[in-house]
Amino acid sequence: MWRLFLWLIFIVILIFAGLFLYSYIQPPAEGKNPDEKRAIKTALENVGLNVPNWQTIIVCASREVNTPRHVVWETWSRLEEWTRWAPQLVKSAKWHGTDGWRKGALFEQVLDLGFPLGEETSIETVKTCISGSAVSWWKKNRNSTVSRLWLFEDTPGGKTRVIYVDITHGSSTWMIKPLVANRWEARFAGAIEGLAIRSLRGGRLY
Repeated sequence: MWRLFLWLIFIVILIFAGLFLYSYIQPPAEGKNPDEKRAIKTALENVGLNVPNWQTIIVCASREVNTPRHVVWETWSRLEEWTRWAPQLVKSAKWHGTDGWRKGALFEQVLDLGFPLGEETSIETVKTCISGSAVSWWKKNRNSTVSRLWLFEDTPGGKTRVIYVDITHGSSTWMIKPLVANRWEARFAGAIEGLAIRSLRGGRLY
């Protein structure tokens, strides 16, 4: 019995050691192109993280959308409809108080972050808002710092580049980093894909 117990402890230690080594050795994402790198730098600076480290999870997704920026913004800005174009990620989104994207606005969102975190409910405060171009919010809790940023930029041919950055930094993030980083990127990329499709349809779903 004691031998089995000791083996279980040994296996648990190996698992945690593997998670630690992966997080320590694997550098934070830097972005796949100059636009992503610039967006990541901005999201880091928003929370005073000039240099990310092994305790930092950086997830960034972007794509070019074949519609003008004002159309993409109009589609994205309807907060209550986020669940329609990003159902795999957003389970609920609603305003607290006065509707509308502006500095100081409050909204509640429920995100499905998958295993091991599951659904996360949070009330966010918009920290910066440039209508039609950029929105960000961030918060510092006792154990972690979270920074999120959406960018909408004109590209040639009347198209729009959409960039989303999600940064989580804290003393325990190394335990989940190997489990969530790639899956979060896939979910966020899927959300932008959904936004692109909905924007092409003029904000309508068929």
